[in-house]
Amino acid sequence: MIELYVDGGVIGGNPSAIGGTYAYRLLGEAGALVQCARVLTTFQVGGHVTNNQTEMMALLAGLKRLPDGFNGKIFSDSQVTLGRAFMGWKWKNIPLWMHTIY
Repeated sequence: MIELYVDGGVIGGNPSAIGGTYAYRLLGEAGALVQCARVLTTFQVGGHVTNNQTEMMALLAGLKRLPDGFNGKIFSDSQVTLGRAFMGWKWKNIPLWMHTIY
């Protein structure tokens, strides 16, 4: 079983004129398989960066690293992100380029 943990946040207030950070970690029975932390810039987003955008970026980056036939759990402290990704919620204020990452 593999577990994917994702999280994101902004630098300063939300929305941030500076940017934000996001991270994910894949864990298997033997421990960490993959981990990554990155910065999401205002240039990439095309304006201020929101917490919801960094949370979504963490999930999308982590999903790209899942092995074929993934059978595990995904953890996020963002119900909005999980709802958008898996329950058909609207992707309001998420840049269009993020819609096609995964």
